[in-house]
Amino acid sequence: MKFRTLIAIAVMIAISSSITFGQINSDTISKNQIAKLQAQAARVDSENICLVHNPCRDDSLLRELKPTRQYRFIGIGFYEANLKELNSKLNSSGISGFESAGFSLSFGGHLEVRKLILEGEFSGLIWGENIDNRLRTLLYATNLKGHIGVNLLPEDMMITLSPYAGLGLGMNGLRICNDKKTLNQAIENSDPNVTLWQGSFLTQIGVAVDLVLPSPDKQKGFVVGIRGGYQFAPLLTSWYSDDTQITDVPDMKQSGVFVKLILGGWRPHRNTHHCCEK
Repeated sequence: MKFRTLIAIAVMIAISSSITFGQINSDTISKNQIAKLQAQAARVDSENICLVHNPCRDDSLLRELKPTRQYRFIGIGFYEANLKELNSKLNSSGISGFESAGFSLSFGGHLEVRKLILEGEFSGLIWGENIDNRLRTLLYATNLKGHIGVNLLPEDMMITLSPYAGLGLGMNGLRICNDKKTLNQAIENSDPNVTLWQGSFLTQIGVAVDLVLPSPDKQKGFVVGIRGGYQFAPLLTSWYSDDTQITDVPDMKQSGVFVKLILGGWRPHRNTHHCCEK
């Protein structure tokens, strides 16, 4: 009788242990599955955040929008302006006129996205300086323009050919002052010592040709190019001196042919977006 009792007790202990172990194992499996699901959700959230906030993500759409080439440049050239009426006014006042072609110096940036080409530049122009009867006159302008064009040649060629159009703003300047003065004369009388300015809205059409010379690894390179076309000045303000409108000075129209040579280059730049790196 005692032997049967011992056997029954042992069986009951075994059954109880099995049930407890099963519960523990089930809880462990359930916890592992939950941990895996949480890890997968966190990874998906991380990828979504990276896609939204990181423009360098290797995504098919972003690859299409990623710049294929970009560089900075300096340009030198000549811009033509319509100065006939302005020169006539200056001549009637005993001041020499200016040549229609002005020298230009430009600084800008160039960006290519596949066939699309975008450029922006700041230019300073000068048409010369004259001295007549101790009067010094200087004619100049500054321009800020943006261009958009399309490369007509295959992207893998070392030459690009792109017609383009541009818009910009300009400021014309005419400086008239004495060639020489003593300090007392400058203090007693500042005339003639005047600077006139005139605002203008500019448009351009042109053609750009670039020769691209990259290094073997294409991480840096050199560019030499030429730009040519026609510039229009459809809108101009009146001439002003300080806050005073000058009513009898003809417009200086930056309308005419332009040609310029550009020299540029690029080098490797750091990519600051790292959240998608593996």
